[in-house]
Amino acid sequence: MEDLLTIEQQSQEIVKLNLAMLAGSILNIGIHFNMTHIPVNLAQKITTMNCIRCIFLVLSILQISCRGYQKELSKKEAYYEVDVDTLEDRGVGLISSYFKSVKPIILETSENNLLKSIDAIQVTSDCIFILDRGYKKLHCFDKAGRFIRQIGHLGNGPGEFNNISDFTLDENNKLIFILDNYTSKIHVYKFTGEHIFSINIHNTMDGVFGHIQYSNNHLFTDYQPNKISTKGAAPLLMKIDINSGKLLDEYLSSEIYNLGFQLITFKNNSYFYSKNSHSPYYAPIYSNIVFSIENNITPYFQIKSSRLLKKDDLETFDLSFSGIIADINNLNKIKSIWNFLEIGDYIICEYSDWYKLNTIVFSKTNKSANLYGGFFDDYVYKVFEGSIPHYMACSDTKGMYAHMNINDIPLFIDYYNSGKIKFDFNQFQIDITEDLSEDSNPLLFYYELRE
Repeated sequence: MEDLLTIEQQSQEIVKLNLAMLAGSILNIGIHFNMTHIPVNLAQKITTMNCIRCIFLVLSILQISCRGYQKELSKKEAYYEVDVDTLEDRGVGLISSYFKSVKPIILETSENNLLKSIDAIQVTSDCIFILDRGYKKLHCFDKAGRFIRQIGHLGNGPGEFNNISDFTLDENNKLIFILDNYTSKIHVYKFTGEHIFSINIHNTMDGVFGHIQYSNNHLFTDYQPNKISTKGAAPLLMKIDINSGKLLDEYLSSEIYNLGFQLITFKNNSYFYSKNSHSPYYAPIYSNIVFSIENNITPYFQIKSSRLLKKDDLETFDLSFSGIIADINNLNKIKSIWNFLEIGDYIICEYSDWYKLNTIVFSKTNKSANLYGGFFDDYVYKVFEGSIPHYMACSDTKGMYAHMNINDIPLFIDYYNSGKIKFDFNQFQIDITEDLSEDSNPLLFYYELRE
């Protein structure tokens, strides 16, 4: 499992936001009730008890309006639930058990598209978009791995960004939204790479944003307040107007749905999931629930276990300290939903259990689940021992995309040259594979689901 980076660690270059006055004014807002200010004629018409009831009603309304993110969810259960305590660990699963074929995609490598990291992958009918936070670039390849273009560039000019923390696609309108969390801006491009316009997020909440997701003509981002409060709650999710950048709504209390944890963290992919094949979903880092964000914010998939991380487990932790994640990882608990893919009838959910990742494969039709300690690609490699792990990235309606770690390219070349690769490359792929070097971009893999 790769280390998480908090937004504080990633954003040391950020110029301090000039919102101190706004924050101060918000903190100084008070609500005061003085019974002597009730008009005499009104006091004569209502009893003291009715006065008290009116005051409590006003207080309730004010509390709801100030903390809208605490009211949007009912107590109903998720649409799908899996109790992992009832599942037998099947060990390492075989890719061939669920997928009927694999297609390696050898990414073109040049000075213009060299990757330092693969942090997110999204696909369309024609293109593969790859986010590289290391080089602060978003690349576009075709389905055969040929490089097409880079989307946007670093800089301070129109359509340029200081940082790229995440991106999302509107495939119907062929639009790309890039989130610059250094400047709280969203830059909008066509699939052709043409910059259309940029949106300034109206950051009235005095905080920062890490990831972004398009859904139904709105944008959603996760949120972290600039000043972490260990005694209060913060919304985890924001809805943003796609044209004006105004914050339209806020959802999911950190106290209720994230064990009080308010820091934004970064990992491979995002905390928004299943972006290409189904409705988008969101899962906070320390939540056992995946939420649908298509229409209303509703629980969709839930992991249950007696070993789930609970708020009581974190009582002695300083949740405002960015280094706390390493301490939480030391707990022998089920902590985080790490990945979530929806492919046809199947849900594939990876979650962290102490220092390891487990994988649930859930059939929506049969309401049945299997538990694995990982998967072995028996299409690509001859034996499991020493095989190179492939990381699940995203899915479409028929299958799943995965990638290898960039640092594993030399090992893959060695395996290929020594005959440890099982997959039968065609002549074109053989020619490309034999030209691979230690500096080459990593391979992607597309797995087609069994019918």
